[in-house]
Amino acid sequence: GWRNGVIEINLVDGKTKTLSRLLSGPYLAPIFSVYGRYLFFSAAPEGIFDAFALDIKTKDVFRLTRVASGFLEPVFTGKGLYGLFHTVLGFGVGLVSEEALLWERVALPEDPTMQRALVEFPQKSYPESRYRPWRWLFPRFWVPLPGGFLVTARDPLGFHEYSLSYEERPGGAWSGDFSYRGNFMEPEIAIDLHGEKEKWTYGVTLDYPMVVEEFRNSTLSVGYERFWREDSLYPGCWEGWFAKVEMSRSGGNDRVLLDWGGALQYRRGFLGGQETESMVGTWWGKWKKAGNPGPTFEVEASLGKHNLSRFFALGGWETSWPVAGYPKETLRGRIAGRLRLALSWPITTFDGPFFSMGIVQDLVGTIFLEGGFAGETLSEVASLFSVGGELTVRAFVAEEIPLSLTVGYAKPLKPEYPGEWCLELGVRFR
Repeated sequence: GWRNGVIEINLVDGKTKTLSRLLSGPYLAPIFSVYGRYLFFSAAPEGIFDAFALDIKTKDVFRLTRVASGFLEPVFTGKGLYGLFHTVLGFGVGLVSEEALLWERVALPEDPTMQRALVEFPQKSYPESRYRPWRWLFPRFWVPLPGGFLVTARDPLGFHEYSLSYEERPGGAWSGDFSYRGNFMEPEIAIDLHGEKEKWTYGVTLDYPMVVEEFRNSTLSVGYERFWREDSLYPGCWEGWFAKVEMSRSGGNDRVLLDWGGALQYRRGFLGGQETESMVGTWWGKWKKAGNPGPTFEVEASLGKHNLSRFFALGGWETSWPVAGYPKETLRGRIAGRLRLALSWPITTFDGPFFSMGIVQDLVGTIFLEGGFAGETLSEVASLFSVGGELTVRAFVAEEIPLSLTVGYAKPLKPEYPGEWCLELGVRFR
């Protein structure tokens, strides 16, 4: 973590729970090798950033490159060391082959401040090698599923990634999915395809970053998609195009950190032979205590308008805008809105072992107010709200995969609804 403007890299002993400092200084982008033997990073002990490697077992530090204009973000693969080179034309991706790496044992200075004066050393020339991400897109993972499989692939720098899955269930039912992401290009592209029995859905999205800065981002997305709606009033297949503008901001001070943003989406297409047109806007914000873990307040608000009568549905989990505590569809309307206010705080911190596969991080409590309104016109809208609470245990398993288990209860403010419990298990793979 950061301390006094520099990065400290520490090693945690799983048995004694003690920390031992490995490095401290202006080092950038530390990343472990595949098997955890080396920690690769960028450093500038002589004024120019180069790639270095730290042997975790012996604590020896090795210089891997000596370039004239800087080498950042090192990523080691079987072919060598990828990274960002700085040239007169800006940054570019380059590869230093495994044979050309120096592996010179060095002693980094104890003073963690970057040296201002440049030291003259003979520079080494490296042959140019064009980065070809398609070489790395052979499936890296093959995960067997009940009656099927899942394969994924991604190049080392994340320009291209895809996944393909197929599953066959008893009775002859089957489903298949394919997704592709093209990142760091203009425009970025996302392709999704899903098939189940005779139902096919697909989507193609182009993302155009308009503002990409440290504390603010804005993106324009346009695309065409087809999907099936499970709805009591308007079931069937929707097909058409959409446009969406998203933005996010972050800021704060020594006491409070603030993140907020919003999105505005327009859709036009056909549903069961009927022409449809809709506009939905969403705004969200998050305020949390700076420094040590503390309370977090979140708010999310949405407002939508559709050309079809009673199109939006609020209530149960299967509706387009669910409200906790309502087991089924309760309100419908051409105009609809939704609001959620939530306050979370850490109850206790565990940081203990999780079945020898990871660590249990903490227990978080949440109280919330959630609800919405719907109607044909603003003068005819009706509302529904509920209050509730949740307890969430957060953990990490192997390879830093986040895992969460949530138990919650929500009580509708309408007396005819008794309330409901929920149990949710969440996991996210990288």
